[in-house]
Amino acid sequence: MKRKYFSEGNTDGQNKLGYCYLLGIGTTKEDRKAFRWYIKSAEGGNSGGQYSLANYYFYGIDTTKDEKKAVRWYLKSS
Repeated sequence: MKRKYFSEGNTDGQNKLGYCYLLGIGTTKEDRKAFRWYIKSAEGGNSGGQYSLANYYFYGIDTTKDEKKAVRWYLKSS
């Protein structure tokens, strides 16, 4: 069985990597990189990534605040 890594579409790993960048766990704290990893995770169908991405849009973290996009991602995550 072939293992999936971050760049190969492991959405749980992408979500967790976003979390590491968000809080600076094992790396420097970088909201921009966290946002990019949450997008990959969310678009891949990971509900945790979708929820995190919704928060970025809802609060306007490193992106333009967009409550419509936030609600759409919150609904997908549920």
